[in-house]
Amino acid sequence: MKEILSVNSNEWREKVNSILKRIANNMGGTEPYRSTVNMSYERLEKRAHCDLNRRLENRQTKMAAKGLSKTSIQKLNKLDCISEDKRLIEIYLSVVQQMAIQFGIDTEDLEGLKVV
Repeated sequence: MKEILSVNSNEWREKVNSILKRIANNMGGTEPYRSTVNMSYERLEKRAHCDLNRRLENRQTKMAAKGLSKTSIQKLNKLDCISEDKRLIEIYLSVVQQMAIQFGIDTEDLEGLKVV
């Protein structure tokens, strides 16, 4: 039986980033990395029926209302929005794993990875 890991936000983000980089490298470098990440977000939005851009805008608006600096607001990204919702994290891990299989990447890093 595979071990279920309790992961913090940095662990799953690093593993997902590693898988997406490998997919991009198979496709040819920097620009494919951006395309790969965007593809993963699009697949997540379709499967989870969510709008990451809207979530990001809402979070930025809330941070601005709390008086946080422009720099900290600008550093926010879609992964930050995903990390706020366990359901989205699980769906995103599934999306990335399926992409890895589709593009011939070893998914060993994601096996047994589950947010508890």
